[in-house]
Amino acid sequence: LDTVRLSFVQRRSTRQRAQHTRPGMQYIELSSAHVRVRIAGQGPTTLVFVADPPNVIEHYDALFDLLTPIARVLCFEAPGFGFSVPKRGYDFTLEHQTKAVVELLEAVQMGSYTLAFSCVAVYVALKVAEEYPHLVEKLVLMQAPSWAEEILWGRRIDPQGWMRTPLIGQLAFPAQKRAVSQGWYTIAVGKIIPPSHFLTPCLQAFDHGAWYCLPSL
Repeated sequence: LDTVRLSFVQRRSTRQRAQHTRPGMQYIELSSAHVRVRIAGQGPTTLVFVADPPNVIEHYDALFDLLTPIARVLCFEAPGFGFSVPKRGYDFTLEHQTKAVVELLEAVQMGSYTLAFSCVAVYVALKVAEEYPHLVEKLVLMQAPSWAEEILWGRRIDPQGWMRTPLIGQLAFPAQKRAVSQGWYTIAVGKIIPPSHFLTPCLQAFDHGAWYCLPSL
């Protein structure tokens, strides 16, 4: 459902703005998606981040500032999140996510990579490293629970099960994504910094057409 809907609502003007918000921003077309990517820096190592939804690439400015003097940094948004648009047929499974990452790494041709993935994406990083070891030099796995714990976490954030109910979750979630994101950041950052530090770029992205296909994932 989300891939059909996105194929209609993503306009050329949305992509034009999305690929010019930061230096080094671009779109790379894969067999299953148009993926928004930012690449910057130089050095012997290429660090790869995938934006952890509802974060978008713009949330990673500080990391680019810190790391680009010593390394090349690639950050991308997974298909269906931020401004990366999945094509029809992309089904959000681990297999399709892995294929998309492999195609992206092969397309940019930056040698072997250090994958610094977090949360659900760690399973993608592990699968890429297992099946395509020539592409991966190192792994940095953040917020990486066991799969059983990940399933329990999913049930905790969706206790009534509406989000993971096919069609219902996908139809209802777009109207809830702002409220869900606000609650997400409030819990995630605690008292370290104001949640608005992360929420504001998120809501700005939503205002300009960003998507957050969490029920499909």
